[in-house]
Amino acid sequence: MKITISALVLGLLLITPTLAEEDGFSTLPGWSVGYKFNLDLDKDEDSKLRLFGKYKEKDGTSYKLGWDKKTGTNLNDWNEDEDGVIFFEQEIKF
Repeated sequence: MKITISALVLGLLLITPTLAEEDGFSTLPGWSVGYKFNLDLDKDEDSKLRLFGKYKEKDGTSYKLGWDKKTGTNLNDWNEDEDGVIFFEQEIKF
């Protein structure tokens, strides 16, 4: 849990705000971080936590790197034998 909180704080500190120099962008380019918690109400042991960082370029291309982990009934029930899944996602805008 300490690693999770440390990763979120570090990600927030590394965010560098940038401004778009051209019109027509829906969001500003630069870094962003986030999380997603899937709480499975039918099977508590299937709940998952996703932490990710995303970089968006001025042309709209984005890169996302993240980590998924099954959390179980609550965030304190980590199964230390399972490492989770690391994923990389690239989106090219054209």
